[in-house]
Amino acid sequence: MNDIAHKDLLVLHRPYRDPEVEFLRWIIWNADRLDKWPRIRATIQPEYLVIDAHRKIFELALDRNAKGCPVTLSEIAEHLDFHDDEVNLTWRMIIGMEEDVFIATTDYGPLPEKFIEMWIREIQRIHQQRQARHALSLLQTRAGADELTTQDIAEQMRAIQGLTTDHRDTSVTTSEAVSQAIDDIEAAVAGNAGPIISTGFPSIDAVTNGYQPGELWLVGARPSIGKTAASIAMIHAATESVPALYVTLETSEKKMALRYMSFLSGVPVVAMQRGQLNKSQIQSITMHTPTVSARSILWRNGVADKTHTGIMAWITDKIRERQAKVVFIDYLGLIRHQNSRLDKRLQIDEITSDLKHLAIQHEVTVVLLAQLRRDADNTVPEMSHLKESSGIEADADRILLIHRPNKKENPHENIEDCQIIIEKNRDGETGWKNIKFSRKNMRFFEQEK
Repeated sequence: MNDIAHKDLLVLHRPYRDPEVEFLRWIIWNADRLDKWPRIRATIQPEYLVIDAHRKIFELALDRNAKGCPVTLSEIAEHLDFHDDEVNLTWRMIIGMEEDVFIATTDYGPLPEKFIEMWIREIQRIHQQRQARHALSLLQTRAGADELTTQDIAEQMRAIQGLTTDHRDTSVTTSEAVSQAIDDIEAAVAGNAGPIISTGFPSIDAVTNGYQPGELWLVGARPSIGKTAASIAMIHAATESVPALYVTLETSEKKMALRYMSFLSGVPVVAMQRGQLNKSQIQSITMHTPTVSARSILWRNGVADKTHTGIMAWITDKIRERQAKVVFIDYLGLIRHQNSRLDKRLQIDEITSDLKHLAIQHEVTVVLLAQLRRDADNTVPEMSHLKESSGIEADADRILLIHRPNKKENPHENIEDCQIIIEKNRDGETGWKNIKFSRKNMRFFEQEK
């Protein structure tokens, strides 16, 4: 590793996109930019960085700069313990040895100044969010224990709000906002608003207007109720009009393709796996194969970096590459936070908040699958049954819960009556929507009226 560190390397490919890594990469690759160090020292403290290895490298860089020593790859590398896996991985990312990064030996000048400013702002934003979430968690605990007066709670809530306020001027006047809204309404009246990106369930489309850009949807259910089956129906409908991505952290791409074929053809997955197919089933598979191939769906069984920042980086790349408009992630409980020592509730809060930000930034709909807690068994599911639910409830625009009260009744009957419960709908009504479930091929559908 030290041999690599002494080479004059240049990352020619895109940035890694993790703000902490990019920040460290900038200050090390631009060691001669001494004019930037006062700004760095004044705005970023080591504790702002989430990952221990990142803090170690930044502390080394700060210490060497304070002593007037070079802050270079080779000088920093000499003081690192590469037996530490976290340090090793971080260093590989800084010098550009991770997946999808191209390296060349060259002589290169300093990167544009805008990059360091961008990463400083992003690290500050993330640090403020972490502070706010920690303060909110502490406030909830103290308020629940009746340790605070109403006035105390109000004052602390204002302080927390100040931490999360974006002070950049992105405001518009009332006149401008109304004008933009009227333009959208006129386009819809004239039939120029474009087709609805359907969920596959007309009754849900009727109250949500389908998938909308910048939204985070959550589909929740207990294990074996059919989250993945519902998501296949939903992504099939979406890709009638737009490309989509599906990140599965639970099963393989091959298995997902079989389940999708089963959804279309009506042939059970087990029958396809065993090859026990009759003539009509073979004909159905043959007939629907072109549809499967033609749909613009990119399936992915996890990513190289299974932390939420790694998953989001992969999604961002594929959104740009394939112009995807809907992204499915199966499921929330399998997404790792980059700081495993953080309280689980705060981890979930950050993950859902960042996914919401991704949806807004790239104007896509993110559909996140999630498991409900065990106490949702044998009862009507509610929003409070979501694991670590406070952040999810705040960030999600729509929350759909699958309810199959007849799952254990009449097991020999194929078609089962069930419901999708719209627990949260930011722009419309909530309530129960009656649907059907085919036990034979794990398919949800809505009966035509």
